[in-house]
Amino acid sequence: MKTNRILSFLAVCGLCVTLLSCEKDNGGSGSSTTGGKTTSDFTVTPSGLTSVSSTGGTGTITIKTTGTPTVSSDQSWCTTKQKSKNSLGYVYDVTVAASNETNDRTATITVTVGSSSKTVMVTQLSTDGLVISSDKNVSVKAAGETITVSLSANGDFDVNIGAGWITAVETKANMTSQTRTFKVSKNPVAKERSTTISFTLNNITEAVTVTQEAGDGSSMSKSAMDLAKEMYPGWNLGNTLEAGISGNLYTNNGGLGAETYWQGTKTTQAIIDFVASQGFKSVRIPCAWMMGHISNASSYTIDSNWMSRVRDVVDYCISKDLYVILNDHWDGGWVQESFSDISDATVTANCEKMKTLWTQIATTFKDYDEHLLFAGLNEPGMDGDGFTEARTEALIKYEQAFIDAVRSTEGNNGARILVVQGPETDIDKSYNLYDPSKLSDWVEDRLMVEVHFYSPWQFCGLTEDASWGKMWYYWGSGNNGSDSSRNTDSKYTQSYVKSQMAKMKTKYYDKGYPVVLGEYGANYRFTGDSKHNASIKAFYKAVNQYAVASGCIPYAWDTNYTGYPSMTIIDRANLSIFNSYMMEGVTEGVAAASWPN
Repeated sequence: MKTNRILSFLAVCGLCVTLLSCEKDNGGSGSSTTGGKTTSDFTVTPSGLTSVSSTGGTGTITIKTTGTPTVSSDQSWCTTKQKSKNSLGYVYDVTVAASNETNDRTATITVTVGSSSKTVMVTQLSTDGLVISSDKNVSVKAAGETITVSLSANGDFDVNIGAGWITAVETKANMTSQTRTFKVSKNPVAKERSTTISFTLNNITEAVTVTQEAGDGSSMSKSAMDLAKEMYPGWNLGNTLEAGISGNLYTNNGGLGAETYWQGTKTTQAIIDFVASQGFKSVRIPCAWMMGHISNASSYTIDSNWMSRVRDVVDYCISKDLYVILNDHWDGGWVQESFSDISDATVTANCEKMKTLWTQIATTFKDYDEHLLFAGLNEPGMDGDGFTEARTEALIKYEQAFIDAVRSTEGNNGARILVVQGPETDIDKSYNLYDPSKLSDWVEDRLMVEVHFYSPWQFCGLTEDASWGKMWYYWGSGNNGSDSSRNTDSKYTQSYVKSQMAKMKTKYYDKGYPVVLGEYGANYRFTGDSKHNASIKAFYKAVNQYAVASGCIPYAWDTNYTGYPSMTIIDRANLSIFNSYMMEGVTEGVAAASWPN
């Protein structure tokens, strides 16, 4: 809170005047004798000048007398000078110099006529005062502690804390000598960190620099760049924990049964063990929260049973030494499909929901080590209206709310790797519009950028011929089929994949942001066609090879649908490989790749 102290000193010239008088009358009866003659009593108007601004100024006093007055001040900063003499009497300027004092000060002007005298009191208000009396450089142990700052002030002041790992502890104190108490969280990284706590009263700012020693970094030692090269290849637990019905938004109607809404197999430790046995190093867990798993709609409270179930699945993965990315997926579109409305009110409301949601998730998992990563969104802006710079600014605000929420929960979340998404997670739109350096994080080198890759869509995703183009069954060099209308345009094959991934390296990896290729895949449309089989294998190989070589971690999309068309690699119910062409493509692509230096 900030209080503006607007002080003024008015007289005839516009300065503030308040009447306040003291009289010393040595004449006894309201008259005085000067030079043997009796003079009538005199008056001084005004008899007091108060609330003079700290910036000073000049006002006047008028002395009505038949004698000759003598005027003097007892303070050098308050001076008097005769200005004029007229029918009203003698007019004197009273000039008050600017004050650097942090306390109010007073001066007495004495007016003497003969043996009589009167006094005019002048009160000048203080300038703003704020002084930190305790040490301005504080060193803190890695385990964290409580620190106290002592200061003096003569008004209300703002306190600004430079980083989320320090929080204010409410205290009560008087208005002069005060203390403010702050809690410093444990430092989860093996690196010293520093920030400031500043105190601002109007135009004065005082600051304390807090430096915390390096933690042991035993559980959160790796940066995003360090971790990324250990995480590929990746696999999606698709159509599982993110499943639901949009009509269940902000309700608890999804329940634990939502896990099998979109595919029929409940996740088990055995399934995750099988995934790991195929050479996958990490699992992306798409998840719904707002859609069907909110027990209190007014507070957006996540159902405890659902949170426990998500935790079980995360634990399955970490027990096999797999890295995990846990996200907020489509989730009924509550934020992902909100970009057609980026009004201040909508963005502010969604940011508050984002903070509420991720504070709960992050608090639940705050003691997990660096094997767990959080991703704030999935495919932001997929509401069909396209992306603009203004919508990208809204996206940045949502992601900042996500980062702030996670970091504020302390524990290992102070250094956890976080994944932020480009517009629609589209490679070209991200390349053209998205700059993660606009995000503020309280720890260095702990962000990754996410994009997806289903291109060209005619080969990867189209499930029936459209007016704008036909489904493509064949992809890659040497894999053309006999029906030329089903062959992928050659400009979209291996060289295209390589160039798209290279964009991500230039835009992000080379600037310190590894890229999560959070989803990729191509529909396997039918069996018994060797060219189609070879096309699928070639696509998966190219994506993995060129993604890894460009600092991108590829995550195959896998829905556990064992019909056609599908992007399923693993048959979870039977713990077997459903599509060997996809799996071989992943394995061969990774083997052919070299992570960039």
